[in-house]
Amino acid sequence: MNKGATAPLFLPDENRKVMKQMKKSIALVMALAFYSMVSYAELIPGEKKVFLDTPGGESLQIGTLRLTGNPSNLQIQFTLDESQFSDQFLSMRPFKCIDGTPMVCRLAYPYEKKNQIQPDDFGDLEYEFLFIARSPKEYGIDPYNGRYYVIKEVEGNLIGEIRAVDLNILAAPPDDGNLRPITSADLDPLEAENERFPILRIE
Repeated sequence: MNKGATAPLFLPDENRKVMKQMKKSIALVMALAFYSMVSYAELIPGEKKVFLDTPGGESLQIGTLRLTGNPSNLQIQFTLDESQFSDQFLSMRPFKCIDGTPMVCRLAYPYEKKNQIQPDDFGDLEYEFLFIARSPKEYGIDPYNGRYYVIKEVEGNLIGEIRAVDLNILAAPPDDGNLRPITSADLDPLEAENERFPILRIE
């Protein structure tokens, strides 16, 4: 700048655009951080009800979920409402099943897990809700027809969206230290309107 020259009253157009974009970016980062803290803070310890929802909007309460501990690292304890299930002996093993078409049978996860959830990790909770869809024409039950709910936090509640999974993955124990043998690569999308219970809801 020449001696005696004064700074321009207005920034050049290019500089103004850069400054405007920086302000937008900072505001977006702050908003996302605030939303993340507020939304998960609403998931407080206590007892919640667990529902399976049909495409038509009907709900079936299948149990309760107790959350304890620090909101940033909650311990989970799911209690199945056995009154909503029938006892079935299929393919040489017992199952708790929801009668109807298709019959939906719960597969209790048989291996070690920590039973805790964090703001960005609901995997242990997802493993509580493994199901197998069974056609009335089937003699036994086929783990290939597994159902898995990918869970996300939405305004203080937990919502699970159904996916297909081959639960034969669990036929043998996972390697030592592998507490998540089912990965996102094992999950496939399903047409929600064709599923009996496309949504899992915890509130």
